[in-house]
Amino acid sequence: MTAAASERYRPDIDGLRAVAILLVLGFHGFPESVPGGFVGVDVFFVISGYLIGGILLASLDQGRFSLREFYSRRIKRIFPALTLVLIVGYVLGWHILLAEELKQLGRDVFASAAFVANLSLWAQSGYFDRAVETKPFLHLWSLGIEEQFYIVWPLLLHAVWRNKRAGAVVLVTVTLASLAYCMYATGADRTAAFYSPLSRCWELASGTLLFYFLRYRQAIFGDASAADRIETTQSDAPPLARHAASIAGILLIAATARLIGKSDPFPGWLATLPVAGSLLIIWAGPAAVLNRAVLMSRPFVALGLISYSTYLWHWPLLVYLRIAHGGEPPAGQRAAIIGLSLVLAALTYKLVENPIRTGPTRVKRVLAIAAALAFAGAVGLATFTFNGFPQRYPELIRKLTDVNFSIANESRGNRCFMSPEQDASKFAPECLEDKRPLVFLWGDSHAATMYPGLKAMQAKYGFGVAQYTSSACPPILGTENPPRPFCPEINAFVIEKIRTVKPDLVLLEAGWFTGSTKDFGNAYDGNLLDLTVQNLKAAGVTNIVIIGTSPFWQDSVQRILLNAWQSDPMHRTPPLRMKPGTWDAMVQYDASMRVVAARLGVEFLSVKDILCNTDGCLTRVAEDKPDIVSFDSSHLTPRAAEYVMQNAFDNGLHGKLLRPGSSAGDGAP
Repeated sequence: MTAAASERYRPDIDGLRAVAILLVLGFHGFPESVPGGFVGVDVFFVISGYLIGGILLASLDQGRFSLREFYSRRIKRIFPALTLVLIVGYVLGWHILLAEELKQLGRDVFASAAFVANLSLWAQSGYFDRAVETKPFLHLWSLGIEEQFYIVWPLLLHAVWRNKRAGAVVLVTVTLASLAYCMYATGADRTAAFYSPLSRCWELASGTLLFYFLRYRQAIFGDASAADRIETTQSDAPPLARHAASIAGILLIAATARLIGKSDPFPGWLATLPVAGSLLIIWAGPAAVLNRAVLMSRPFVALGLISYSTYLWHWPLLVYLRIAHGGEPPAGQRAAIIGLSLVLAALTYKLVENPIRTGPTRVKRVLAIAAALAFAGAVGLATFTFNGFPQRYPELIRKLTDVNFSIANESRGNRCFMSPEQDASKFAPECLEDKRPLVFLWGDSHAATMYPGLKAMQAKYGFGVAQYTSSACPPILGTENPPRPFCPEINAFVIEKIRTVKPDLVLLEAGWFTGSTKDFGNAYDGNLLDLTVQNLKAAGVTNIVIIGTSPFWQDSVQRILLNAWQSDPMHRTPPLRMKPGTWDAMVQYDASMRVVAARLGVEFLSVKDILCNTDGCLTRVAEDKPDIVSFDSSHLTPRAAEYVMQNAFDNGLHGKLLRPGSSAGDGAP
């Protein structure tokens, strides 16, 4: 490839784009079949680094390097389709989403338009943040990474380009430093590792490095006097080696996509596998057997050409399908939505993306394209500022669905309720009150949301509270929890704290299951509570209560209430009691945990019995009050926790389970 032809089209790279988008579609549509399909994004990163790095280096070689020209091209390539999808997604959200959801959507629209979606999602992340399945623009974090990379990368290439050997050293150093940080951050803070441009730039940089070393290999490894010689960017390796490289590359990508899952430490070293696979395929070149026979075939090239628009469209459509369905829709519906996204992508490519990208690069035209995206961002910012425009719904629905997602603060998050990246050392002194009798609350996020209920009972019953809770860490000793490596340490810390303070009552609560789960192994198996109870009794605790799982609904309670109101032709007040979509499983788990408690000789408190009867479960605590029971699909609101604890204490929990006269305060009945 000569300097003038450095941007020569390679159809096999479009075919590799097709592989990447198929992985992403598979993961988002059928995660059980393609559990690691998210590595398709890593393949995209390598491709972008190779192509954009190549464009920049070619322009430098030809003496026509221009930041204005570079960014004008990026605006024409990226902005039009993105603006269209943001606008359509926002309009759908206006008609479907709750006020708080639309508010968050507005923030995501603004962040996406400003290409800081990755930083915004990083700041939002947390156990009590809305589930990723309800964020229509979650996938745009990757665009943020790319555009942040291309703020710095052209300047760096311009600075190092003249001295090819020194430039190679600088680029390799930057790439390895980013990779090292990625591996460190994956162990220390997976959220940061996933969203930070510092931990992801090595993937894009590796693509540029491949182009750089192929183009300037003579100047780097050969005679320094040949520094100005531009080599072909095709490998000069024997054909057999290139055939083997392309096959090895696709096997690396496929194996990673099939064998890893969301719970594995990613990106970290695992990301090197799809990145290496992508580099091998690109290095092998269009003459390699796999590239020529598969990636350059018409179906793969066609899909690769619309891969960007497909990426933009598919996720919002899947999210809105899930919201409308009230949970995970059937496979057929998911397949239909993916098919629709391909149709929309083809239309977007033909009518929007390609005409604008190949059209003339006039300043006014570029400014108009940028202004359209800026307008979409401004609408998003206004939506966030005005709290999702709750006036869209009548007052009744506003009251029933107005639940602030930051309500987790009332569970003392990051102080007495540890987030996934926190260990036991982060528990604050305030988690243990110096007051007797002492009620000790131990468990996961469901236990944390019970804390406001206990605090509400203090004035009446006069006891102290100790709260030691941690995200996705049930109080089960002797089990491993792969997604939460700090859980064993936290539980060991808590049982030692109990031995020291000798509480009068220990409450054990979690989102109990009665068997192993795909993500958490046996960490939530309530049948394994034996070791916990044995240690508690050995520590002198005689009053132990297992609190059953809170009702868990097929969708958020707010969404269920809104759907009930919208589907009623008379728009009447939604019923006080409704049966959640997981009713049968909930009843089974509650009954199983009652059996476990009886076997272990401890008390059992059924939250289901307090909130549910044969007519269904309470959606709010009273007919004439708008206080709903859950701020998502299973975690109690503070008002609901107070309702549960009021019922439990008034019906004997305090009198039966606190030892009379054993350092009891004035509030003992």
